[in-house]
Amino acid sequence: MSEQSIIDFLTEITQENPVSVHKRGFAYLHHGLLPRLLDAGKNKTVEENILARCWFIVGSIYSYNNAPKRAIECLLKSHVLNTNNSESLKLLIQQQLLIGEYYKAFENVHKAIDLEPDNFKLITLQQRIQDDMNYNSEPQYTSVNQLWELNELLASEQFETVVNTVLNTEMDNVDLLKCLANAFGALSHHANYIKVWESIFAIQSQTKLSMPDLFYMPVEIQKNKLFSSLL
Repeated sequence: MSEQSIIDFLTEITQENPVSVHKRGFAYLHHGLLPRLLDAGKNKTVEENILARCWFIVGSIYSYNNAPKRAIECLLKSHVLNTNNSESLKLLIQQQLLIGEYYKAFENVHKAIDLEPDNFKLITLQQRIQDDMNYNSEPQYTSVNQLWELNELLASEQFETVVNTVLNTEMDNVDLLKCLANAFGALSHHANYIKVWESIFAIQSQTKLSMPDLFYMPVEIQKNKLFSSLL
């Protein structure tokens, strides 16, 4: 793809809502957005605000997929490129709080308040983070959270590791089985993907599809009768 085509592609992405980009799924991120964004990072002719917005969108996608560490990596890139973007800062703070990075979140909430001094929610959040630090509050995600670990592995595209990890655990946990299905989906192992979802529905017939489930679902599978009533 030519340099100008990459610039045009990324410029169009900046006009979109992160949720709408997420709905395009893993293949779009893996084969479309990320390669162009990484190439553009080496190209000094691409405006930094375009790169910043794109990294914010990618960070948002990882946040929807419950992978805060991967989201933070992208949001930090976005912030470095555009330090005046409070939207990116606020999502960064949210993700840092999820994994207990309270001191970093506290520093960033100060920056956000400088950008939005009249934002009462940020001022309240600042006090909440101070309390979390004072009382050493346990974050939502901790090192013993296997589901979080698997979601981070999925976000880092370590799909074989996810497959091997889940296959060596009890196969009656719906959340872990969903991670297994998502790995198979990303690998385009369609038969295994459907088989795992059949096991999920056998355990929990009323299971609903989450944002990560939809993200990793191959386009070819979406017409399968197993999922037709859920989409």
